[in-house]
Amino acid sequence: MVDYNFDVRPILSDKCFNCHGPDANKRSEDLRLDTPEGAYGALKDSENEFAIVPKNIQKSVVYQRITAKDSSSLMPPVDSNLKLSDYEIKVLKKWIEQGAVYDAHWAFSPVEKPQIPNTDSDWVSNEIDHFVLKKIR
Repeated sequence: MVDYNFDVRPILSDKCFNCHGPDANKRSEDLRLDTPEGAYGALKDSENEFAIVPKNIQKSVVYQRITAKDSSSLMPPVDSNLKLSDYEIKVLKKWIEQGAVYDAHWAFSPVEKPQIPNTDSDWVSNEIDHFVLKKIR
């Protein structure tokens, strides 16, 4: 499962937000990828095209642009000296396929005590061990 804050936000922040982020003075094509409203909304030049269509990479213009073979369509643009790795493209693809869910930044989320995983091992001696054993298994 791809996590927005852990996997996707760093990619978008490093490679996309400079031109498609919160700074209106730097924003290109009036497209914001830092908010779901901006990403899911119709593109400025076409009411029938959307930057991100959750669960549909074929209709997601962002995916089409990051995988474009033509350098004039490729994002990030060649002259930006930024390039998405194959891994980053796979992460974005999987995120869109999973529904392209945006999560609030962790700093704005309330702290909640996690449910302790149920384990049946004598190895476990404290609450942290339950999480470690679950990850190992």
